Amino acid sequence: MDEIKGGTGNAAKKKSGKKKRSVKWSFILYVPVCILLAYAGTALIGHGSNYLQYKYDGIYWGENNFVQRPILYKLGFWFVSYAQVFLIPLWVLFSAFLTGTVFYKRELEKPVKILLDASEKIADNRLDFQISCEKNNEIGALCDSFEKMRAALYQSNKEIWRMLEERKEINAAFAHEMRTPITVLKGYRDLLEKFIPGGAVSEEKIMDILQMMKGQIDRLEIHTQKMSAMQKLEDIVPAPAEIQVKVLMDKCSKIGNMLGNKLQIDYLYNAQDFCSVPDGETIRADEGLFLEVFENLVSNAARFAADRLRIAVCLQYLQDGMPHTAQYLTVSVEDDGPGFSKEALVYAAKPFYASGPEEGNHFGLGLYLCSVICEKCGGELKIENGKQGGKVTASFKI
Repeated sequence: MDEIKGGTGNAAKKKSGKKKRSVKWSFILYVPVCILLAYAGTALIGHGSNYLQYKYDGIYWGENNFVQRPILYKLGFWFVSYAQVFLIPLWVLFSAFLTGTVFYKRELEKPVKILLDASEKIADNRLDFQISCEKNNEIGALCDSFEKMRAALYQSNKEIWRMLEERKEINAAFAHEMRTPITVLKGYRDLLEKFIPGGAVSEEKIMDILQMMKGQIDRLEIHTQKMSAMQKLEDIVPAPAEIQVKVLMDKCSKIGNMLGNKLQIDYLYNAQDFCSVPDGETIRADEGLFLEVFENLVSNAARFAADRLRIAVCLQYLQDGMPHTAQYLTVSVEDDGPGFSKEALVYAAKPFYASGPEEGNHFGLGLYLCSVICEKCGGELKIENGKQGGKVTASFKI
């Protein structure tokens, strides 16, 4: 990443180590310098002009005033006499110009160049750079604000690019998944067109083919519904509310027992049983989205589990400053199945990735939906292999 910065080498100091000084006071400090320079120059011009005038009179008039002055010497004498009338204002203007130039060079030139370069890059949509200015004044604060704006635009563009790439992947995967049932339907249609006119297919066989076609049509319908659900995910806005942890754990327990009714399930809350959750403990989270992710994780793990599931719900606390304030709510579901393959560890959260038992009836969207919801809630989805089998952990910022 490029860096646009002011200061040179080791001479540049960190703003954090400087005492803040405004541009106004920096300018005021230059005013006495300008006055002193103008006064010194004015005194020098006046003294020099008087000295030259005195010398001019002594040379060309002489002690007895016998020397006659020609017109050229008269002009010279007039110039020497009135030189300070013209030179003093010019010197004052030059002093102001010189002081202003030094002030601009030292205080404004580099930050202005930085901001101009940055604005040109931002206008060209080239945001992969950083703005750094060592000035600890309003100009430095303006550069910092510019950097914050650039960083926000950069993250926004990255997010838009990620969403566009993700949308392309989803569309490609959706088109690939649609291709199979459409091909099967075309085959059945060709079969019926070929054999029905000649009566070579019995009515029972025709009904079997129609039933199989219905199955493919249902598959296409489910595909379309899933695609519509994914489109709606982009519009999800989490709505956190105060919820009691005990109530949330009870709901998780009921959902887990329903989805894994043939499995032994170990429930843990912060390394303790669900029943040990303190009464009245509350958190602020979107209960609906959390339970939707929980249901997907348990349902997915139940497909792979042999006999047992381990479900752990934890509150992660801040380590400093506010030890009693939870920062993340996490749910981890681990099964005792074969675990994730190397390929699944990479692609399990991708849309339309399906593997494992009955994969033809699953569209590989469960973990992808969980991943999107976790990101919407300020968390993430982590896929790994645990001690016995596959393990998926979802986190929510609270």
